[in-house]
Amino acid sequence: MKSLKQVIIALSIILISIPTLIINAKTPPKADEGKEQTPFSIGDTIFLPQPKLDGNMTVDKVIANRRSDAVISFQKLSKLLWAGQGITDKRHHYRSTPSAGAKYPLEIFVFVGNVEDLPIGLYKYIPKGHKLVVLANYDRRRALARSIPPNKVDRILEPPVVLVIGANFKRTESKYGTRRGPHYVYIEAGACAENIALEAEDLYLSTFIWGAFDDNFVYKACRMEDEQPIIIMPIGYKKNP
Repeated sequence: MKSLKQVIIALSIILISIPTLIINAKTPPKADEGKEQTPFSIGDTIFLPQPKLDGNMTVDKVIANRRSDAVISFQKLSKLLWAGQGITDKRHHYRSTPSAGAKYPLEIFVFVGNVEDLPIGLYKYIPKGHKLVVLANYDRRRALARSIPPNKVDRILEPPVVLVIGANFKRTESKYGTRRGPHYVYIEAGACAENIALEAEDLYLSTFIWGAFDDNFVYKACRMEDEQPIIIMPIGYKKNP
């Protein structure tokens, strides 16, 4: 298994290669300001469309292409989530991201601001059945924005979708202990983020990996329980050079 240092270097390359969003905000918004509720209730289940596994670009083009524009559809969100944690082997329930001991500690929280055919709200991705569970039926991006510096909040508020990768460390630690277990979880989170970033490129979308945040605010914004936040990935339109 690769060392943690190698994984961090790989993630840094992905981060550097994607253009930085232009930030103009000066003050953080109030959490949950202007709650506009959707027709769904907390705990409702929404099934995602099955991902169409017919990528448009080769890996070489995915890496080289950083300048296209696109809108986010329900189908594209479905593919992004499948790339991160979707089930690829129905018999053994293996997922798209490899996991030490197949413990699968990762959870993906989805902050939706503007997705075609999907109401604004906070969702949790459930790989089994490829579906979303409603955690909040109003825009929670403002609550999430409190976790980052005031002059960076547009990185959360502007993108139509923000994904948060969290993990229940106990799942992996139950087999590998508290010394090695966390290493494997962080490696898995990096692989998950890379899959999502590559899929985003194939869908002509833009994303980047954000790790400078206040864990407590992210935990509360996501309404986590046994998870801990690891990575924030805003997803949306690419800026023109």
